[in-house]
Amino acid sequence: LPEVMKRNAALAELKEKYEGFESLLRRFLSGLLGLSRKVNTKLVCISEKEGKQLGKNGVAAVKSKKLASSGIHQWKLQNKAVRELFEKYPVLETTFVELAHEVIRTAAWGLMWRVGAGSVLSVVDVITDIYVMLNFRAGGAGQKVYYQAMLVSLGSSVLLQIIITIVQNKGRGGSALAKELFWTVLFLKSPRDAFKVASGVKHEKGAMVDPLTELTYSKGAELFTEGIPAVIIQVAALVFRGGSSPMELISLAISLVVCGFTSAQISYDFDTNPTARAQKPDFYGYVPDGSRARTICFGSLISIASFMLAIKALGLVLLSAVSLDYVAVFFATDIGSYLLIKIIRGDFIYWLRLEGIASILVSLIAR
Repeated sequence: LPEVMKRNAALAELKEKYEGFESLLRRFLSGLLGLSRKVNTKLVCISEKEGKQLGKNGVAAVKSKKLASSGIHQWKLQNKAVRELFEKYPVLETTFVELAHEVIRTAAWGLMWRVGAGSVLSVVDVITDIYVMLNFRAGGAGQKVYYQAMLVSLGSSVLLQIIITIVQNKGRGGSALAKELFWTVLFLKSPRDAFKVASGVKHEKGAMVDPLTELTYSKGAELFTEGIPAVIIQVAALVFRGGSSPMELISLAISLVVCGFTSAQISYDFDTNPTARAQKPDFYGYVPDGSRARTICFGSLISIASFMLAIKALGLVLLSAVSLDYVAVFFATDIGSYLLIKIIRGDFIYWLRLEGIASILVSLIAR
């Protein structure tokens, strides 16, 4: 690093001007994890020790986010010297985003951590759901309806994921499409999409949308066809059978957590995306800037989504025990009021560039 900084005029100038810059850069490029601690010192006053702490803070920020750009943005917001550095030399923010991609790729915690969390949870959820489905099948005629419902749910999820994969990759050629379909039918589309996002893959040539948007759609489809229905089915089995086995209760808990995690992750990633915040500051920005505050906020989002789903699922099951008409009224009121608010706000039509009835149908499905 010292040799590179000596040969590069711009880096040499920064090293000479700011005492802690080289230690900041060295610590950041190491990718080693450490305790993040806020540094309020001005850029011109940072010491070598403070520069090292700033680099440590940068690694922690990048590790905590799915997008490298979001991690660097968080780093900037939380550290005064970094904010001043990027404001004075805007090109450095872009440079550190690219460096962050390399840190993620080479660090021991890198892609494994980022691809792992939500993706592993999704795969575990599918495995436990299949286990419960087979239990329902072995339970005889009395549990046949639960088995069939779970089978339809899982089948619908795979089918919708296949459709999304085809639409997304049909312009990339047969080989690329076949590769993506291979991951999809193995229930590994979620880890595959997360890997692309974490690797910093941009909008691929021939692809319909960028990897982050594809991941969001895939996660949404998974929630709609497999995650939420599986929770409702398992709650129904728990209520109407008068109990469940420990493994079935574990599966239900995992499904609730995965649904909450997925919902929270989608909201959190969009809100903390620096591009989204720059383009629509009035809409995005409810997630605070501090690392501890962001952790609390993310945990709160997971808890709220999980408990709300549990309450709604139990409510629907109890309503269905009285009359299916009540379930229909509940859905009509719940979804109808949501769509009405969207229409009143002028926010019903989705952003995809479609016209006529196609635009209305796609917007209805998306909303």
